[in-house]
Amino acid sequence: MTIPTLAVGQPVPDVLLPLPARPPAPPVSRHRGCYWDHEQGAWRAHAPLPLPRPAPE
Repeated sequence: MTIPTLAVGQPVPDVLLPLPARPPAPPVSRHRGCYWDHEQGAWRAHAPLPLPRPAPE
């Protein structure tokens, strides 16, 4: 198997370019029921779920 080589001055294909850096992982919360708000950069508590409506009769 041969490894393809590029001549000097030849454009580098996108496949050989390095991948962009991954965004940093959000910090780990010690409080259950919280999530990381990426826009505000802070912890937010989950809103309580609304009670289900009674079924119409």
